[in-house]
Amino acid sequence: MKKLLGILVLGLLLSGNAYAKVKTVEKNENYIILKYSSLLKLKEKKQRKLLYKTMMIAADHCKSVGKNAYWFLGFARGEGNVKRGTYLIDMEVVENLKKYHHRIVCSKDLQIGLKLFKNRVANYNSELNLNIRPREYLIDTIENRKKIPSIKEENKKKKEKNGKQKSEVKKIDNPVEERNKLLISCLKDNRETSIKLRNDECEAYADGKEVDIGDDSGKPNEFSEMSKKNENLKKETSKQDTSYLNDRYWKCYGEMTNAHKARGFHQSNRETSIRVKETVCKAYAKGEELNYEGKR
Repeated sequence: MKKLLGILVLGLLLSGNAYAKVKTVEKNENYIILKYSSLLKLKEKKQRKLLYKTMMIAADHCKSVGKNAYWFLGFARGEGNVKRGTYLIDMEVVENLKKYHHRIVCSKDLQIGLKLFKNRVANYNSELNLNIRPREYLIDTIENRKKIPSIKEENKKKKEKNGKQKSEVKKIDNPVEERNKLLISCLKDNRETSIKLRNDECEAYADGKEVDIGDDSGKPNEFSEMSKKNENLKKETSKQDTSYLNDRYWKCYGEMTNAHKARGFHQSNRETSIRVKETVCKAYAKGEELNYEGKR
């Protein structure tokens, strides 16, 4: 009877069920080490089932500490039980390929995970070369496999991102300068419109409002609604001397606008603000040295 039972047990081992359950060796907030063993070389299907179970346990543990589970893949260092250059998942193979230990890192992001991967653990001797950047990683499940960018690719991406952020910050940090550019551009592009009309529309345009600024410099038949209502004013002012509309005028006008906006005069009494700017900047443009409000 005992002989018969021994044959049955041996039959079960040889059928492929010769491996134990996945067990925890060590765990903390930065990693978890799991193990399983087999009397025979595991077939691919059974190996995959064990890897799936290992990752599932690791993901649950990492989730309990508010992190994701990162399992890295790379090349064997060749000083353990796996041939140098073999591509494999982070593991330690012991006792002639009969016992397998796996370390899964717990991290909130990939960069921290890579730093933790390099750390050597007292009771775990990875087959991977910890001094070489891994090629791929699994995150939370063995189906979610991703490539790790090279350091060169990463630096290039950082450089592009930083350049974009600097550009955005520059635009956000200089709203006055951006408004000034819009205002002066509008003023210069609408020289044939009356001064009062042009300035009023351009002020609104520079403030970001949807305004038909009535650029009739090249299309005399196209006018904004405000232009149509003031054609007589346009004809009258077109006879006036506009030679003062030079760079000094635009500089003065833009700087005074910023000063008026800063103290609320631009918003509270827009028409008077425009009239004051026109008078002062006209004199300044003709050569008078004035210490106008907002001058830089």
